[in-house]
Amino acid sequence: MNINTAKQNYYKPTPVKWRKIGDTIQEIALIGAGIVAVVASPPAWIPVAIAAIGRIGKIITNFSVE
Repeated sequence: MNINTAKQNYYKPTPVKWRKIGDTIQEIALIGAGIVAVVASPPAWIPVAIAAIGRIGKIITNFSVE
């Protein structure tokens, strides 16, 4: 897949199945980051990394097409 095709796919409507998957990935990551931050008292970068991975998962699903 070249850059122009990926860019065009990003701006097309995301199929419902992939939108649900992306939303779920992001929500699980945010909940997990919150739980880790509150319960475990880890270094500050760990919850941020978990939330960032969830956001990246959401963005990746925007490239899917039917």
